[in-house]
Amino acid sequence: MQAKRPPPLPNQQALETAIRYLNSGKVIPTNHLKENMAKRNFGIQDVINAIESGIINEEPKWNEDFKEYHYRIEGKDVEGDKLTVIVAISVKDESLILITGF
Repeated sequence: MQAKRPPPLPNQQALETAIRYLNSGKVIPTNHLKENMAKRNFGIQDVINAIESGIINEEPKWNEDFKEYHYRIEGKDVEGDKLTVIVAISVKDESLILITGF
């Protein structure tokens, strides 16, 4: 029997939780994010700024492989340019997984 999928966090709560974990240093950048940072020429401070200045306008997407929701945060990099960051929030581990940015 398949386990029941947990409900996602409401968008505002997800953003507040992401910022709280970010500020506490409980952040896990994926290799995919690191590769995109190199390819697209943005840094971790840009990612931080985008999350802190960002909003979540879309419903989160469930990732069946990792059994987690992915939230799309649209914000600004340190220069004020648009930067979208995809994150997962691990409430159990109290950590923020930085999946990718573009």
